[in-house]
Amino acid sequence: MRINNFKELEREQIVQYEKNTEKVHRSISSNVGILSFIGDIFELYLSRIFGLFVSATGGSPKAPDNRSDNGRPKYPNTL
Repeated sequence: MRINNFKELEREQIVQYEKNTEKVHRSISSNVGILSFIGDIFELYLSRIFGLFVSATGGSPKAPDNRSDNGRPKYPNTL
């Protein structure tokens, strides 16, 4: 019995497709990991860098005022 050339071509394309999907999956996973790492760095240190610039320019971070003019809490059920 003769081998069908189209069946052989289909088998070759399936093997090639599987290799490419694994490569794409690894690439996407590594890119997401890198972006996650960069995001974590920004989240941890960006606020401190802004605080450093505020301190360097002579300012001081001010705590939010939770009291109204009459001395009572601005928002109920908070201490």
